[in-house]
Amino acid sequence: MTNQLKLSDGSLDLILEQRNQNLQPIVQILGAKMMANNRLRAVVFDGRTICQHCIMVSEEIESLFQEGQLDKFTIIRLQQYSVSSIPKKDNIPVILVQQLEILQKGEEIGRKLDPDESISLSAGNTSFNNGSNVATASSSTSNRNTMNVSMNQSISSAASNSAQKKPRISDSDNVDIRPENVCPISVLTPFYNAWTIRALCVHKSPLRTYSNQRGQGRVFNFDVCDDTGEIRVTCFNDECDRFYDLIQKDRCYFIGRGMIKSANKKFSSVNNDYEISLTSNSFVKPCVDNQIEAPKLRYKFIPLSRIVEMEANNTVDVIGVIRSVGELDSIISRKTSKELLKREVVIVDKSLAEARLTLWGEQAQTFDGQPNQVLALKGASIGDFKGKTLSARDSTNIVVDPDLPEKDLLTTWYSTLDPSENFNQLSKSDSPAGSNFGPNYRFIAQIIPKKIQSGETLNFQTVATVQAFSRIQNHLYKSCGQNNCQKKVSDNDGSGTYHCSKCDRTSAVFEWRLMVNVMLTDVSGSFWVTLFQEQAEKLLGKSVAELSRLYEEDQNLYIAALDEIRFKQFNFRIYTRLDTYNEEIRMRHTAGQVYELKPKAFIKNLMRSIENLSRQL
Repeated sequence: MTNQLKLSDGSLDLILEQRNQNLQPIVQILGAKMMANNRLRAVVFDGRTICQHCIMVSEEIESLFQEGQLDKFTIIRLQQYSVSSIPKKDNIPVILVQQLEILQKGEEIGRKLDPDESISLSAGNTSFNNGSNVATASSSTSNRNTMNVSMNQSISSAASNSAQKKPRISDSDNVDIRPENVCPISVLTPFYNAWTIRALCVHKSPLRTYSNQRGQGRVFNFDVCDDTGEIRVTCFNDECDRFYDLIQKDRCYFIGRGMIKSANKKFSSVNNDYEISLTSNSFVKPCVDNQIEAPKLRYKFIPLSRIVEMEANNTVDVIGVIRSVGELDSIISRKTSKELLKREVVIVDKSLAEARLTLWGEQAQTFDGQPNQVLALKGASIGDFKGKTLSARDSTNIVVDPDLPEKDLLTTWYSTLDPSENFNQLSKSDSPAGSNFGPNYRFIAQIIPKKIQSGETLNFQTVATVQAFSRIQNHLYKSCGQNNCQKKVSDNDGSGTYHCSKCDRTSAVFEWRLMVNVMLTDVSGSFWVTLFQEQAEKLLGKSVAELSRLYEEDQNLYIAALDEIRFKQFNFRIYTRLDTYNEEIRMRHTAGQVYELKPKAFIKNLMRSIENLSRQL
C-alpha cells in the first residue's frame, strides 16, 4: 500500500515563533552532524523555511543516526519537541526534538524536495516512539490522508523525471555537480558537510601578503550571494594560485568542499555568522548555463544615534543625508610610511545625529556624492577616534541616492528641516570651532612651534593665497638624473660636463629639477612653503621642461608665468616640522599636495561655517 505526503509548508515558522506547538510537521533533513557535546544537530526543511538549529535530545534518536537511518534527505515527522534559545547567539530559537518518526529514507529520495511536491510513502518505514524500536507508519499515515494525501506518481518516477530535467554536470577535474544537491547559502553551517552552493560574486579583494609567527603567506577573499543570503570566501597561498584569476566580480560560480568556520567580524562586514575557507579539496566552477541575477542588496539600517552605544570595529548599515563633502586629502601611514588618499564626508539622519565618514584610496578618489544627496552604506566600520566615527572598508558598499523607500523619506525630511536645527556630533573635529573645512584644517596663525613635538611632523590643510616667490635664480637646478638620482651636480669648470658626488660619476647630461619657495597668505598671517618638482608643476601649470626653456630663453617670460598664479587661492596640504639651525629652533613647511580651489564648494563651506558660528553666539 502506498500513500502520498508532502512537506508541512510553513510549519517551522509557526513553531519557531511559538505560535503553535501542537503541530507534528513533516520535514526533510538537509544535513546532520554530532556536536562537541555529543548531541545531534540537524538542518531541516519544511518546503518553505530552513531551520539550522534542530537538536536531537534523545539517545535513541542518536542511535538511529549512528545506524545511518537519519542521513541526508530523509523525511521525518517531529512528534514531540520543545522550543528554546541560545543566549550567546542573540537568542536564536532552537527546536529540541525528543521523539520523531522516519517516513522515508534519504537514500530512496536522493535530493531536496521542491515546495508543494508530493511523494509516495511505502508501508513499513521505521518509527521511533521512546518505547518500541520499529513500527509501521502506514496506518498512522492513512489516518492523516486529509492533511497530506494528493495522489501522484511514485517516487521512482518523480526522481526519474527530475533527473531528466536536471542532468548531471561534470567537468575536467572529475567534479560532479548535481543541481538537485545545490543548497542555499542560508543553510550553511559547520555541521553541514556535503554542500554545493551556486552564487554570484559581488566583491573581490586584491591579492595581498601577510606575515605572522608561522611565516609569510598570501591571501585574498571574495564575497558571494544568492537569493537567501551572502557569505565570504577566503583563499590562502596555493588556493590563491588556483582561484584568483578565475574569480571575477558579477560572475556566477558553483562552490563546494570548503571548510565552514565562524566569521571574524574584525575583518568582515558580510552579514553572516560563518565564512568559507577553501582548501586543496575545494572546487570553484563557473556557472554558465545557470546564471542567476544579482540580488538586491539587503540592508539592516540602524539610526546614526545608535553608533554611540556600539563598540569599535563593528560593522553597520546606515543611511543618511550628505551634509558636507571634504576635499581629496592624503596622509602618511605611520606603519608603512606610504601616502594614503582619504576623503571625509559628514552625514545626518532623522535621529538628529551627525557622523563623520572616512573614505580611503579609490573610494575617496571616485566618490561623486554632493551635499543634500542620500548616501547608503552597507558594512561600514565603526571607529572610536575622538568619539564615534565611520570608515569604509574595501568591501563596504557605497550607494549615492539608492533606489530605496528610505531615500525618499530622508529627502523629504531634510528639505523641511529647520535650518537652525542642532545635530548631535558623534565625534569631535580637529577643525576650528564652527568650521566646515575638514578635521585637519588650520589657519596659518595657528601653526606655532609649541604645537609641534620634536621629531614629529604636523600634517594639516589650509586654503591660502600665493603672495610672492623666492628669487627665480634658485628655482631650477641641474640634477644627476642617473637612476632617478636628484642630487645637484657641479659644473666642471665650464668643460660641458657635470659631476655627481653621490653617484661619483661625470657626465655631459643632466636633468632640470624644480624647488620653489612660495609665500602663502590667509586672513590670519603668512609663511614660506617649499614646493618640490611635482607640486611646483601643479601649482604653476607647466612642466619643468617648459619652465626651464622659458628661463633659458627669456627670464621675463619665466616671471610672467609666475605672475599668472600670483594672488590666486589654492588648497594646500602642508607638512611642518621643527628644525634647529645655528642653535635656533624654526619651523620648516613643505607642500605635500596642491589642489585647485573649487569656488562653489568653498563658498558653501564658508556660509555653513558662518551659520554654525552664529548658533554659538
